[in-house]
Amino acid sequence: MANTREIQSRMKSIQDTMKITNAMYMISSTKLRKAKKNLEETDYRYPMIEMDGIKRQFKMTEDLKITQGDVRQVQLAKGAILSGFYALLKKAGKEMSELDKVMIAGQFGAHLPADSLIGTGILPAEVKDKLVYVGNSSKTGAYMALLSGQVKREMEELAHHMDYMELGATEGYERLFADCLMFPEVH
Repeated sequence: MANTREIQSRMKSIQDTMKITNAMYMISSTKLRKAKKNLEETDYRYPMIEMDGIKRQFKMTEDLKITQGDVRQVQLAKGAILSGFYALLKKAGKEMSELDKVMIAGQFGAHLPADSLIGTGILPAEVKDKLVYVGNSSKTGAYMALLSGQVKREMEELAHHMDYMELGATEGYERLFADCLMFPEVH
């Protein structure tokens, strides 16, 4: 159990952290005001930048606002998907040209057209004409297994031939992931 001196030290540390946080907020607010002032007269995007607490957001519409955190989450998902794609190709010893089709499963993929998947770099451009949307395949597979004993046996047999791959343990994966975080250039 902490004694009085340790508690007072921790409280002082918390107060110091709060002071630093407040100072950072004031600095970021000042920087935003300066940036807005510089943009105000020269850039059409000026009215689209707003503050939400200490976070800047870009106003697409009255109801749709995007923050840097939102973009970062998309970037991390994109990096994970693309790096996983390349790592699986490497493990299988396949080249991109050897792929007949690339199946897009799940609700996330079902709402993203090929131009968006390729344009954001979630998938490489070489597979654009090979994309096949299969919808909620896990749900469909579960229904099939419940309704057919033969299908269930086939799935169980297939499961014995599958291999697990830990992406993080793959040689050079950190570099691959970092490379896959980059968004493609827009032409």
